[in-house]
Amino acid sequence: MLDLIIGFAVIVILIRKKVNYGLSMILGGIAIGLINRFDLSDFSYILQKSALEYSTLRLICIVSMINILGYLLRDFGQVDKALENLRFLGSKNILILIPAIFGLMPMPGGALVSAPIIDPEASKLDISQEYKTFINFWFRHVIFFIFPLSGAIILASELGNLSVYRIILYQIPFFFLAIFLGLWKIRGIKNENKNKDLSILFIWYFLPIILVIVLNIFLGLDFIYGLIIAIILVFMQNKSKNFKMILKGFSYNLVIAIFGIMFFRFTVEKTGLIESFLIDWLPMELLIVIIPWIMGLATGLSMAAIGITFPLLLPLTTSPVHVSILYVSCVLGYLLSPLHLCLIVTKEYYKSNLGKVYKLFLPLLLILLLCNLIYAFLV
Repeated sequence: MLDLIIGFAVIVILIRKKVNYGLSMILGGIAIGLINRFDLSDFSYILQKSALEYSTLRLICIVSMINILGYLLRDFGQVDKALENLRFLGSKNILILIPAIFGLMPMPGGALVSAPIIDPEASKLDISQEYKTFINFWFRHVIFFIFPLSGAIILASELGNLSVYRIILYQIPFFFLAIFLGLWKIRGIKNENKNKDLSILFIWYFLPIILVIVLNIFLGLDFIYGLIIAIILVFMQNKSKNFKMILKGFSYNLVIAIFGIMFFRFTVEKTGLIESFLIDWLPMELLIVIIPWIMGLATGLSMAAIGITFPLLLPLTTSPVHVSILYVSCVLGYLLSPLHLCLIVTKEYYKSNLGKVYKLFLPLLLILLLCNLIYAFLV
């Protein structure tokens, strides 16, 4: 067990030092391997398996294309145009929808994109800087429970060998509870400045995302092919042939991250120590809630937390529901983490008091964590 603790410590320390979290997980895996006296042939096997495994290549393709799609939608201005066509909903609802919509676009610190957009709307309603921070942060992330193109959910699906939609099905109650808690927290804000002109043009601007999900659900088309179609559709919508934009939307860091997660996974599997991890002194229900939460809190990265805890804990259980419970705990720890980039950049943009911001969303996260723990004991 000491080797696992040292491996975790290496990962957390390197992430805190701003080292790419994929590289951090590779080095954490190497540390575990060295402690277990792996030789060059062992590392060579893990390296080849990580690089050539179908699940690794599939994840890299999907996550990379999601990132490219998000980049294209932002760069072509389709997100801004969609928001303009939602003005009929009123200022309060726009405050909620803007961060939620930008939450569909995967990017580190993405909350900084939506922060200046909601600022004028929030100022019209005389909202404090702390409440602006809360709204931008909270409603950006609640979508993570049910959005099928979230990189974190796709990673959980691959590592947990469970359909994305089955994971989402288990998490629908958490999504609605998170929405309810967020709305309850801002219940004193009135919905003003409604535009009476109803418009559904926002559907056209978000059609590429809608298409990927519809093709997957109703035709069973793999996300890889759906995303290719969606990317082509964006260029068609904008009558553009500037395909160099695809390269601009491609992220090498994401590729390294996915490879690092898989390298760590296969290293842990090869140690053969998974079955003995913490079984003797923690109930399974507590284990699958608390450990992922701690990892999310310590790393401030949902995919890193998933990459660390799923290979470690899933072999200890056969219940598909536990995939969702692990995922929810990783996300809740990630949301609470002071290392969470979205929280940092939003706080800095609004110059808000971080202590007061934590007072707004900490009780809500603890309620969700308690519900997840109760859920774990009931299923």
